[in-house]
Amino acid sequence: QISLKWVNELVNIEEINFNTLIEKLTLGGFEVEEVLEVDINRKKQIVLDISATANRSDSLSIYGIATEIAALLDQPVKTSKYVWASKTWREIFEEQLETLSEDSDCSMFISIIVENLTNQVSPKWLKEKLLSSGIVPSNNLVDFQNYILLETGYPFEFYDLQKIESELANLQFSLSIDQVQGDPNFITNTQVLYKLDNSILTIQANKIPISIAGVIGAENFSISESTNSLLIEGSVFKATKIRQQSRKLGLRT
Repeated sequence: QISLKWVNELVNIEEINFNTLIEKLTLGGFEVEEVLEVDINRKKQIVLDISATANRSDSLSIYGIATEIAALLDQPVKTSKYVWASKTWREIFEEQLETLSEDSDCSMFISIIVENLTNQVSPKWLKEKLLSSGIVPSNNLVDFQNYILLETGYPFEFYDLQKIESELANLQFSLSIDQVQGDPNFITNTQVLYKLDNSILTIQANKIPISIAGVIGAENFSISESTNSLLIEGSVFKATKIRQQSRKLGLRT
């Protein structure tokens, strides 16, 4: 579900005829299944239910469909002020990045720690965006995780840092990507048990699996309403590896 109000933050469509927009999207390969009028905080929002072809997964986000609309309408894409505000963070990341080997199943892996979280109430603007996309808000952390995925198309994994430190009995730990060693049982954050073998990659903290790489996190380290410190993982794995693991486990996320 694509909120036109949200799209308008990234590309100016206010002066575009609605039927022209629908026609352009259809000709561009994006079928508008339904036009919805959603009531959010007593205000009406127009939301499009759009389907895309299997080879256009890059468009399955607000940013992705907004750039498509910009190209179809020959309009510039707006640059968010937050992109420039975070420039120093980008430089810090780039300074610390190390090149992974070309035969690795992971092309990028970044993790950061966020501590001293005190406010678990999601802001109004965030709740409205989730509702316009058909997602019911729950708590601040899950809501932001969903918001990032909806807007950018990139899934970030959130872990409860205190749970990891408690399990390891150590405040210092290192992360690695490796096959599971020892106990093959893995319980996901959806509380389903899977048996892993050496074809499945996991993200490990001091050799303890905290997630199935690129697929889903472990129940033991999942976030909750009482979480006050986070380990956030941003990674890019080869699509073939994720498909292989997904098919083997019968698990789509």
